[in-house]
Amino acid sequence: MTSDNPPQPRVLTRDSTLARKNRVASCQKDREKKLGEKPDGWSCDEYPFASTQEGGANARAQWVPASENNRQGGKMMNFYRSQQIIDRDKFIVKAVLKR
Repeated sequence: MTSDNPPQPRVLTRDSTLARKNRVASCQKDREKKLGEKPDGWSCDEYPFASTQEGGANARAQWVPASENNRQGGKMMNFYRSQQIIDRDKFIVKAVLKR
């Protein structure tokens, strides 16, 4: 792993008050300089999520199809709601490869 890609956390802390600020820091500030020109129909996605304390300027970001990004955002909100995760609650992120 290069110094440009520090290890990303698995344990995140929800903080909805930071979402807008984190999204600007990770996906709007100099995004085309970092990610290249945005393809039509794509949007910037980041990890750690903008809705967490760990998100923001050090998040990894990349272009993804806008429809997938919107769907994932809805899934995150449903996850927070169904699991009753409120601000300052910690949760673990586990990637699962679908085959």
